[in-house]
Amino acid sequence: TALPVDDGLRYYRLHARAFVAYFRGRMARSIRLGRRALRVAIADDNAFGQLLSNDLLGHACVHLGMVRRGQRLLDGAALLAAELGLSHNRLNVLAAQHIIAVGAAPDDDDAVASLTRLLREPSLGFFTRRHGHIALAIAGALRGDLVMADDARRAAAGFAVLADSRGKVRTRCAEACVAAVRGEREAASRAFAAALR
Repeated sequence: TALPVDDGLRYYRLHARAFVAYFRGRMARSIRLGRRALRVAIADDNAFGQLLSNDLLGHACVHLGMVRRGQRLLDGAALLAAELGLSHNRLNVLAAQHIIAVGAAPDDDDAVASLTRLLREPSLGFFTRRHGHIALAIAGALRGDLVMADDARRAAAGFAVLADSRGKVRTRCAEACVAAVRGEREAASRAFAAALR
């Protein structure tokens, strides 16, 4: 049901729909709804809403291969979090940027070390922590470091969420990468097939 233009919940309704689309793996829909939500947040002078929208839009853009645009949106979210004094939000956005950096350059020792350090932060969010471990598992496999890859893959598997199809795909890809580097062709094929379902 459409909410009135001046209804204070209008932003949150739009953001919630964008959020659900994101976790269903429907990134283009998430971006469309997220942009509408951001416009409402700006019109309402809702700084926290702008932070949430920039964060979500940044992640969705990265998933569609628009990495630079995604990083710029995440930069905006981090700045807003700092201005609002929201250290928890800022930490999670910074960790997400490190996850993207490790995905882009898995052989970058500094990026891997920074992400590993951030994953020890006790206040890091559930999904950020899970995707950080997935990124390290894939990076470890690509680097040929099976101890790192296995440890990170096991850690990621402990953060399963039934309704998060995007997370399932990434977890299966991490499993497939580790199996492929080990030379376990059948296990790698099974994991990739599960990711494609």
